[in-house]
Amino acid sequence: MKYCAEHVFMIRKSIYFVIALMAFSQTSLLAQQMAVGSWESHFSYAEGRHLALGNGIVFCATAHGLFSVKENIVEVMDKNRGLSGVSISALNFFDEAQLLVIGYEEGIIDLVYTDHIVSIQTISNIEMITSKAINDFVSQGNHIYLSTDMGIALLDLTTEEISDFYSEIGPNGGVVSVQDLFLRNDSLFAVSSEGIMVADLNTNLFDFNNWVFYPETSILKSMSIFELSDGLAGLNEDYLFMKSNEVWDTLLLLPEVMNQVISTNQNTYFLSDQGIYEMVERVVVPLIQERFSSGHDLIVNGEEFWIADGDLGLIHITKDMDQQVRPNGPIYDNISGMDIIGDDLYVFHAPARYIID
Repeated sequence: MKYCAEHVFMIRKSIYFVIALMAFSQTSLLAQQMAVGSWESHFSYAEGRHLALGNGIVFCATAHGLFSVKENIVEVMDKNRGLSGVSISALNFFDEAQLLVIGYEEGIIDLVYTDHIVSIQTISNIEMITSKAINDFVSQGNHIYLSTDMGIALLDLTTEEISDFYSEIGPNGGVVSVQDLFLRNDSLFAVSSEGIMVADLNTNLFDFNNWVFYPETSILKSMSIFELSDGLAGLNEDYLFMKSNEVWDTLLLLPEVMNQVISTNQNTYFLSDQGIYEMVERVVVPLIQERFSSGHDLIVNGEEFWIADGDLGLIHITKDMDQQVRPNGPIYDNISGMDIIGDDLYVFHAPARYIID
């Protein structure tokens, strides 16, 4: 057997990855002592996807993990601490209920209270060969509406059970997947696979006739709905739409493709792969540029910015500093090899390529 130059390069690359892994450090990490016979997970926390903020705690979901940050202390949240899964598809914190809600790609929902976790597996147990991913949450009183790839579910926090499920609510009673939800007064807006829909919560939501469908939105790609000072708006990558006289129409062309939009304290912010923008008098202006690499989600807390970065994990930006925050872990979840030398575990991420004579 002989090795080609590419193989030698990949081995060197693996060693560099190990050195980088051993040298990596973050702000501060809460030390955990492992009991004999117990297990501890070691996922990569580099692919940040979803964020939530509650009680001064920032929660960051990555491709296969979840961690929290409070006052520079980073704590891993995983199955060893009671969670039901690893592939998180939706995340939100509801202040009124003091509750962190986690949705997973397989349809499981975790209700994370301060002292216990309740797992709801009703949707994941439905016998259908289709995606059951949880995509979004909105709350009203003791109820949480969930958008899923199978429709809209209603979660009763009093019983901690799924009480209703609305699936055949599309045009002519067709089944729709729902990516985003927005509550305004007593109206529930849904961004579905067929376009934007809305229903009055005081009507029978099982009846598709009670859902108003906006046909002009059927050609749009996935949108997220939010509220401006003078009405509802929708983000569709590089376009901004606004609802006027019961019709959604183009409001403005954005300077680049946007991945997220949030409105807070009368301010509206947009997140792209490498920038944060602010809307000022209907003009979208750059605020932060090229200080992260792959923005997926955004939290604005006063003058603090938290970005879930698809390459770097969690980025914290203030007036004084830029900070990368994430727990210790491998650089990637895909591992091609491991070896123990002395008391150290070495993890290799680069694929080995060789030629066999």
